[in-house]
Amino acid sequence: MTIEIPLDFLAGSILPPPTMKPATGHAASEISRIARAERQLHICATGPLTNIALALLLDPELSQFVSAITIMGGAAFCPGNTTPLAEFNFAVDPHAAAIVFDSGIPITMLGLDLTRQAVVTEDMICKAQGTGTAAADEAAHLLSNYGAKDPCLHDPSAIAWMLSPEIFTTVEGRVSICTDNGPAAGQVVAAISDRHLAGRNRNCTIVTGVDAEAFRELFLDALR
Repeated sequence: MTIEIPLDFLAGSILPPPTMKPATGHAASEISRIARAERQLHICATGPLTNIALALLLDPELSQFVSAITIMGGAAFCPGNTTPLAEFNFAVDPHAAAIVFDSGIPITMLGLDLTRQAVVTEDMICKAQGTGTAAADEAAHLLSNYGAKDPCLHDPSAIAWMLSPEIFTTVEGRVSICTDNGPAAGQVVAAISDRHLAGRNRNCTIVTGVDAEAFRELFLDALR
């Protein structure tokens, strides 16, 4: 069966109009402004890291005001999904990813190693449909259409980590991003053992596993 998905990637959903107006400044300057106001900002990035990298370049003191960055992106120990070696968010801007990982800010990375374990199931969709809320109905519709092409819940995984880190497993390591032109652009190079670290400090918590049932329940609880 072929499912037609409109170019808005919302499968024909009609969402309510936004209640907030767009910020007037550039995203990079807004990141800097908010971080300095909050002083301990935790950024959750679910797309390419271009604006965060630009904010770091424009504001050299920014890392002092960002407590952590949780990133959905990368593929540390598995093949990519955009190239054989790279995941989409890192493949489209490898230099930005490299800048962020070299920033000294504590980073948690949820890449394809993890998100390929956090998948949509038919039972999950049925439970969402039976929840009875408008949000759950829309989510079920989106999951039915989006999940037909890619059943992995990539972005929600990063939010789930921030809400319930205890359902995940991790390793500490040193992550570098390949910025060479060519087939390796955006590739994650992860060292997790003392022998491979060669004296370099760890800069990343790499999320490698999840209790899939607990993840699905967390997702459904949010819809309820």
